[in-house]
Amino acid sequence: MASNRLFALGFGLACLVLTTTAFGQEVTAADRAEAKRLYTEARKLLTDGKPHESVALFRQAHELAPTPVTRLELARVLATQGSLLEARTLAKSVSELPVTKTETSKSKAARKDAVRFASELESKIPRVRLTFVSEQPAEQEVTVDGKAVSKQLLSTALELDPGDHTVVVRLGTEQAETKFKLNEGETRELTVTAVQVPPPPLPPPPVETAPPPVETPLVPVLPPPVLPPPALPPPAVQPLPAAEGLTVAVPLLLSIGGASLLAGGIAGAIAMGQASSLIEACTEGGIVGACARGTEADQLYTHEATAAASTALFVVGGLLATAGGVVWIVEAATSASSPSANASKLQLRIGGTTVALEGTW
Repeated sequence: MASNRLFALGFGLACLVLTTTAFGQEVTAADRAEAKRLYTEARKLLTDGKPHESVALFRQAHELAPTPVTRLELARVLATQGSLLEARTLAKSVSELPVTKTETSKSKAARKDAVRFASELESKIPRVRLTFVSEQPAEQEVTVDGKAVSKQLLSTALELDPGDHTVVVRLGTEQAETKFKLNEGETRELTVTAVQVPPPPLPPPPVETAPPPVETPLVPVLPPPVLPPPALPPPAVQPLPAAEGLTVAVPLLLSIGGASLLAGGIAGAIAMGQASSLIEACTEGGIVGACARGTEADQLYTHEATAAASTALFVVGGLLATAGGVVWIVEAATSASSPSANASKLQLRIGGTTVALEGTW
């Protein structure tokens, strides 16, 4: 209700405009009759202890047929409801109603009572002076009970109805609110918190730009060198397993016999190669011995010696090989029945173009 009481003066002026308009027009008998009915009903509600409900009926009666009586009654009812500002405005405006030829003595008495009643209300209206904690910027808006207050009114004491009130200071979307209460006839100083204007934002720090990168000459990237595959180690020559338990005689006889047979074979091949040519050269007319002298005789002698050596080598190699084989068989049979831990060991190693006989005995 306090929000409807701040500027009752404006409402009272509106009522005066309506009343002046009504007096400018001719009030019909029907309007007077309806106004009298509403006034009587409003008085009855007031007697029954229902002043709040009677206010609307007093307003309707005053708008239909405004008289000093109806206006004064409306002002008195509003005062009982705490609307002192509007009640004072209505009481002061009673004297401004034009006097009609048919005005009754009751209306004349109401004019005098209205002046006295307005004077009584002056001392009952509470007042407040607003002061701000900080300096109030010009762009801030101040409202009291939802109604804007001009800068001129803020410099004087504000007249308000008794009750609860709210002062709001706005700046953009920010606002500061102060609530207070005034009693009838009270005068007070009220400190109001204004909206704290934030300081202007600090300028952003300078952005440090990195120095331009130093351009380095492009170096061609060479592919890694192709390395030749690692050389493979020479194959290891695995030695021939030596016959365990054999004496040195067996491989020795076999080796010498084999070598003799090989040499005999080579010498035999040479002798056979020379035989055919020598036979033709040394035979004349079917008689053998024609090359008894001369070069052919030397070649014949060499041929015969080679053939004899080949035969001898074959005979010696065969005998040695046979003897080696016999000894090998005998020693193999003997070692199978009673092996000797200290028997000589020989082995034949072949590497490249080399043939070697190795071992211990």
